[in-house]
Amino acid sequence: MSLKTTLEEDMKRAMKSSDSVTLSVIRIAITAIRNEEIALGHDLSDVETQRVLGKQVKQLQDANVDFIRGGRPDLAGSNQIEIEILQRYLPEPLTTEAIQGMVKEIITKEKPTSSKDIGRVMGAVMKLVAGRADGNIVKEIVHAELKDILSS
Repeated sequence: MSLKTTLEEDMKRAMKSSDSVTLSVIRIAITAIRNEEIALGHDLSDVETQRVLGKQVKQLQDANVDFIRGGRPDLAGSNQIEIEILQRYLPEPLTTEAIQGMVKEIITKEKPTSSKDIGRVMGAVMKLVAGRADGNIVKEIVHAELKDILSS
């Protein structure tokens, strides 16, 4: 069963159980998926669907930071519930150790010689993590690993 179909089935369950929060979150997700399908002109694969859901999670997380800064923990709390609902449909995020292993593997393969090679290493690592890690975390790890190599 495709991820989109799973979302649609879960939307029906949320309707039947009168779970208005889950229903609202899934409806927004399905709308975002349909908009992306229209933009691309084809049905989304599960990977593409996960990318759309990942963008939504990222937007909610960014909004949480702003809500907390603005002294609105109530809004941050409701956003967190929405994040948790969407994360049910995403693959398990990679651990820092797993990302570090991938970065080391790419560095061994790419053999960067200057700071100009950071983009090449980042691109290769981001392809490997495929939406299972935050780009900012990957960037920090790449910079930390390359700092040791490029400073010697």
